[in-house]
Amino acid sequence: MTRRMLTALIAGAAWLLILFAAPVSMFQGVFLIIGGIMAWEFATMVLAPEEAALKPAAVALVLLPLVASCTGRLEVLAAALVLAVLFLTLLVISRHGRLPDPFALLLRLAFGLLLVGFFPGHIALIMRLPGGPHLLLFLTCITVASDSAAFFIGSLLGRHKLCPTVSPKKTIEGLGGGLLGGAAGGLLVALLFFPGFALFRILGFAALLAAVGVLGDLTESLLKRRAGVKDSGAILPGHGGLLDRVDSLLLAAPAFYYLHTWHLILP
Repeated sequence: MTRRMLTALIAGAAWLLILFAAPVSMFQGVFLIIGGIMAWEFATMVLAPEEAALKPAAVALVLLPLVASCTGRLEVLAAALVLAVLFLTLLVISRHGRLPDPFALLLRLAFGLLLVGFFPGHIALIMRLPGGPHLLLFLTCITVASDSAAFFIGSLLGRHKLCPTVSPKKTIEGLGGGLLGGAAGGLLVALLFFPGFALFRILGFAALLAAVGVLGDLTESLLKRRAGVKDSGAILPGHGGLLDRVDSLLLAAPAFYYLHTWHLILP
């Protein structure tokens, strides 16, 4: 627990510095490095030993939409995803005779293009919006508060399993605590940086984003269960891999981007 909390404090301080004290170019550089590590962790989990030679190509394809997202334009991100899928399809077809199950590989890596390429690409899009750093602070406070509240309330009060075949430790009580924690985290940032917000709208949508974050967490748990591993990596002491730390953001980021650009959450 001590290592876990120390790592979280260091990561949180670094995140605040990158958001508010660093130029956008540095944010984008760190974002792409993190994206490359996440892509490597994903490929390590989903590729069979006889497919391991494709890992560098898989990482490069995931980076394509992530690089495109740094333009701040959704249409460029979408175009990069289409291009990556085309390249992936060509890659699998060209190696068809040397792969044990080409179609299954295509589906696994195509899902990776979405999960660790297209979806987190919305984080870079959010950063380029007006007030981007504060918007990302709002989103990350929701997911971090939700994760923390779910962990502590689930540990103290958890009795009923949420999804035992995917993540045995998650409980319904922890989920409830996570939704309340996410709503509280969103409300705190709104009070500080977004005057004129609608209270119940903030609370409702923050809880919704926390729930989407739980879905992202369960999705990564599903991947780890299939791969037979406890963590996606070991780069973060006490937390595991980068995917283990940011899994809640993978689905919450695009959800928040569209809710915000459609003017449904913040004033």
